Amino acid sequence: MATRLPPATAGSPVHVLPFHFASVTADTTAAVKIKLPFEADIAGFTVVARSSSGTTPTLAVDLKATGTSVLSAPVAVSTSVTEATIATKRVADEAIITIDFDIGGTSTPTFNDVDLLLTLIRI
Repeated sequence: MATRLPPATAGSPVHVLPFHFASVTADTTAAVKIKLPFEADIAGFTVVARSSSGTTPTLAVDLKATGTSVLSAPVAVSTSVTEATIATKRVADEAIITIDFDIGGTSTPTFNDVDLLLTLIRI
């Protein structure tokens, strides 16, 4: 399901930040780390993987602002695009945005071609 963006007002451009990981094989704190140069509302956050391997592999992705999750719950990655439920929309100017991976399963769980899409509306 596509993210529906609220109408942008003059001076409030939409910023779409794509991130790609060829493979995810381990828990990773701050796999992505950026300092936001403006105040923004989070309009959407989606995740998808091309494939996974291992025995019952799981991958949860969490989006954080200044160390605190902004999601209702981490997003479970699958081969279908999954949209996160945003709990905290507003992100402060100069906030540190991080994306964490929590992988589970046995027999070397791996997720291939993991794509993340973060959509922000500048305030």
